[in-house]
Amino acid sequence: MENKNDPLFKKQDIPLEKMVKVKFNSNDAIAKGESSFGSWFLFPVFVEDSKVHEGRGKDEKIRENYTGDAVMFLSQYDVDTITKKTDTLFGSEWLLRKTAKENNENKIIRVFEWKLIDSDTKKDNNTISKTNKILSDKEKELLKDAQELIDEGHVITEELFLIASKEPQYGNNISEERAKILFKMLKVK
Repeated sequence: MENKNDPLFKKQDIPLEKMVKVKFNSNDAIAKGESSFGSWFLFPVFVEDSKVHEGRGKDEKIRENYTGDAVMFLSQYDVDTITKKTDTLFGSEWLLRKTAKENNENKIIRVFEWKLIDSDTKKDNNTISKTNKILSDKEKELLKDAQELIDEGHVITEELFLIASKEPQYGNNISEERAKILFKMLKVK
C-alpha cells in the first residue's frame, strides 16, 4: 500500500503523445474528496520511466526517468473510463497517453487516453463492477437518499434520479453518464 514517501506522479507531466505505463497497486483509493472540478481519488500505482515529484513546497524535487511505486490523482472521469474496461484495478496495467484536440470553442485542450494492457478480469458489460463502487461522498449521499425513498415505497425512475443528481446538495458535478451508472446500483423493489 501507499508509503508517505512515495513520490507523486502527475499525468499532466506526460509529454504530448508519449505513453507511460501505469500499474495499479490497489483497488481502493488512499484518499478521495471533492473540488470545484468534481471528485478526485488518490491511488497507489507503479510507474515506469516517468517524471515524479518528491517532497512538497520548497522541498519539492523533480525526478526524471523514475521507475517504482508512486501515488497518482485520478478524476471521476478517469475512474469511469478505467472501470468501463476492467472489473478490478489491482494489478491492472495501462498505457496512459496525453494528446491534444480542439474543442467546440476552437480551444486546444489536453486529453488523457487510457489503454488497458493487462488485467485479471476484463470488463463484463452485463455486470456492475465492484470498482464502479469507488464513490465520492456526494454520490454515496445521493444513493443513500434514493435508496431510503425506494425502501419507503416510492418509485424512483432513472429520469427522476438523473434530475436529483443535479441538485446542489449532491455537489452539482455528477455527470449524466455517471448518474446512470449510479442508478443501476440501486436496489429497486
